Amino acid sequence: MRREVLVLIVVVVVAILAGVAASPFSGQKFSDSSSAAVEVPFTEITNGLQSKVAKRVNYLIRSEVGLQELWKLIEAEGQPPEVDFTQEAVIAVFAGERPTAGHSVAVSKVEDVGDSRVVTISLIQPAPDCVTAQVVTMPYEILKLPATPLPLTHKDSVAIVNCSE
Repeated sequence: MRREVLVLIVVVVVAILAGVAASPFSGQKFSDSSSAAVEVPFTEITNGLQSKVAKRVNYLIRSEVGLQELWKLIEAEGQPPEVDFTQEAVIAVFAGERPTAGHSVAVSKVEDVGDSRVVTISLIQPAPDCVTAQVVTMPYEILKLPATPLPLTHKDSVAIVNCSE
């Protein structure tokens, strides 16, 4: 009986090895899919030029209480929109205090790349030759997107708006 069990085990192992060898992917290496970027859809909730946030900062909001606090920071009227925090999260990006009009901030792309979610943010400013109102602004943008357990990182880029055209 022992010999029969041993023969059966050898036959199973040989069959498995033969199946792997016959596989069309045998011997091929797979690229690391963690480095492939997957674009994440997002929806803008609101944006503006005045808030209580005077420094360049980003916030991730994962609760109704956090959204209520954010609503106070931007001094928005009324109630914030409905967000299903079991499925969604809110991101708020603030450009910080700017000395003139013509500045804004916008999320241009969100991607899951490897083991993190990367938010690409454009900090928009007027060209030096632009005539702008001498008024302090604190631009922001708030958006919602699918929730993720991945940590968030960001990449900032500066975009200059040419006013002489």
